[in-house]
Amino acid sequence: METVSFTPKFPAAAALSLALALALPNPAAAKSPRPAAKAAVLAKAAIAADSATAAAAAGATSPAAQLALGEAAEDTITSEAAPAAIAPAAPAEPADIAPAPTPAPEAAAAKVPEASLPERIAGWERNQLGVTIQGTTSSRFIQSSIGGKSATINQPTHENLAYSRADVQFTARPSTSTYGKLDFRLHQDWENYYDEGPNPLLARWFEFGGTIWDEKIKFGFGDFHGNYSPLTLYSPGLALPNEPEIFAARRQMAMDEWHLDGSGLPLQGFHADYSDRITPGFSLSAGAIASRLRTGASSTSTWLYWTDDVEKLMGAGYLKAEFFGGLEAGVSRIQIVDPVKTSRALNNEYVQHSPTAMFEDVTVNAASLSYDAKNLVQAKPIALKLGVEFAQSTYMPAHDRVDTTGFYTTQEIVDQAGTVAPVRHPILGLLHVQDTELKDDALRATLHAGWRETETGPLGLSLDAAFLRNGKDYVNDVAQSPEFLGRRILNSANQVKGFGGYNTFDALYNHVYTVDPVTSANTSEWWATDTKTYNGTNNWFRAPQFKNSYTNVAMTRSERVASAGALDPQLQMLYPYGPATPNRQGIDAALSAKILDGKIEAGIQFASLKEQDGHVLDSATAAPGLAFGRIGAGVKVQAGQWLGWDKRITVSAGYLADNAKQAAYSYKDTAYAEANVKSALLNAGLYANVWKGLSFLAGYQQIKSNPYRGYTVAGKTKTADQADLTQGNWAVGLEYRIAAGVYATAEYGAISLDEAKSATAFSQKLVSGGLVVGF
Repeated sequence: METVSFTPKFPAAAALSLALALALPNPAAAKSPRPAAKAAVLAKAAIAADSATAAAAAGATSPAAQLALGEAAEDTITSEAAPAAIAPAAPAEPADIAPAPTPAPEAAAAKVPEASLPERIAGWERNQLGVTIQGTTSSRFIQSSIGGKSATINQPTHENLAYSRADVQFTARPSTSTYGKLDFRLHQDWENYYDEGPNPLLARWFEFGGTIWDEKIKFGFGDFHGNYSPLTLYSPGLALPNEPEIFAARRQMAMDEWHLDGSGLPLQGFHADYSDRITPGFSLSAGAIASRLRTGASSTSTWLYWTDDVEKLMGAGYLKAEFFGGLEAGVSRIQIVDPVKTSRALNNEYVQHSPTAMFEDVTVNAASLSYDAKNLVQAKPIALKLGVEFAQSTYMPAHDRVDTTGFYTTQEIVDQAGTVAPVRHPILGLLHVQDTELKDDALRATLHAGWRETETGPLGLSLDAAFLRNGKDYVNDVAQSPEFLGRRILNSANQVKGFGGYNTFDALYNHVYTVDPVTSANTSEWWATDTKTYNGTNNWFRAPQFKNSYTNVAMTRSERVASAGALDPQLQMLYPYGPATPNRQGIDAALSAKILDGKIEAGIQFASLKEQDGHVLDSATAAPGLAFGRIGAGVKVQAGQWLGWDKRITVSAGYLADNAKQAAYSYKDTAYAEANVKSALLNAGLYANVWKGLSFLAGYQQIKSNPYRGYTVAGKTKTADQADLTQGNWAVGLEYRIAAGVYATAEYGAISLDEAKSATAFSQKLVSGGLVVGF
């Protein structure tokens, strides 16, 4: 089982040479999407691979939903069909066969299965000893202007971003069994060119790993991605069906800042994985992770710079066995602890006297069972896999309390009359107080069925369905921490009237990375004016600043509760914390079809969920639990292939509607009427290669929703006052492929928000251009 995903990358020229050497079928098809959309690194590395496949890999697939307005942010996100096994399935093994006489050399060669492209790339990379350097250099300009009746005229209405950047990856292979990898960034803001100090070198990723014992054990130190299963170790991302490519590339750029690429939760520490086929009918795999999720401070000289005094350490492990090529059984355990004596920094008097942190330990034990009927249907174009996973969590909250243990005299003070008076100070100590332990469980059962889903032909079908039952007190920090917490990105210097200037599409697709001089007045850059005034201490200290709605932080339970207002109900209604979202029960299904050798792809989605437990109002009353629903459909057409052209022309469209219904109830002589929050997302996109390396891109998105604004009161009846909100996003652009891995882009578009009841309206027009060079 692979806990960590290692995706090989190598220079474009080397990739092309490798493709030719391997004699790949159908080389050099149409133009592939820009390298900024790195969701399909492997497909991009194989430059000769089919561009339609690369585009499908680059586009995110899933659902979407509503917005954080008014006072209520209902729980939300989207289901991602994922296996219920404790860890991702290991690469398929060849079918078990009975021993046979040694064949002739030519016959033996004929029976050797051809290695897959990933296997060939991995083998090529392992044999390239020495040091390789690859990466991208880019320059980009963005101008965003805000306007509309809700924008404030006498405040900044334009924001310009311009930079040059190099993201470089060093890979060293001293032997075929070990490697070291370092990613670093050089960044130059054009606007700060004449007043900046030394430009820092930012290390973004460090990884060292390799294999031992005939490649049966893989290990790694430093940065890596961890991924067991949706209920155990998982990074719950957003799901946007048929997202236009022009927007998907922007979103991937923002996610890349935090190494979010769908391969798991970014971690730091150590991991090891063992995998071996013991007998023809029995395989065994196991793994372990030791990771630091965050670091508590330990020095009295740096306490002014601490952001929290909680330290989190995680240990995880799994054991999985496969029988007869199809039956898998596994167990796993995750332990998240806070070593309190380190976290509360006993050598720091300030922290001792002002305890604010909550220490939250979590234990998760899980077991899974799955069956893949591949051996039963070898001669038929049928796929069938069943899986079930059960997990139980134990959550122990604790906190510090200041305790007075006595008095002692520390100094003598002379008053104005000259009298010397001793001053008695209390001796303060911290007590570690444990709260009530919470225990709960989660269950996820999955079904995957396919008919000709991996073959060419007139029709292929695939069904993915899941049943989940997650208790309201199920807690798992490394499976429930959302990747997206919406915030304003561009034009934030303008205090837009109404809704705080927040727009879902601005939060979703825009991000700002800059390296600025830090002064005493701008240590956070976003919350105070940058005066660039010398203060005698840290002026001109260069520091990277992030403005981004994505995060890879493993949040604690109390932090998730506190940040619920940052969840966007337009995007995170059904599953705000991913498939492991607590207090959910129901079914979620998706049916997809490939028609005419994949020239047409279509799909539908359906979900019906409810909260297992209502919302406690007091010791005797609980409001009814919410009921959730989803329905969606989408289609993608490879029009160029359909018409027999040698140009890639892809047209896509999708619709997804989510809702959360609150039944009527009464509380303290007040009747609350039924409420139904709805959100509908529309996507439409076009990618057309029009002439040689020149391609035209276009995208349109709209979200219509009715989030809460408050309540209207009539007598003893309260009725939810719901907004009439429309958000729009459109863009057109040109992409010119100058050479392999070299792209120039130019885009123009606008983001808008219009809420009818409050007469709120504003828009942001965006103009951008850039050049990306891969090496």
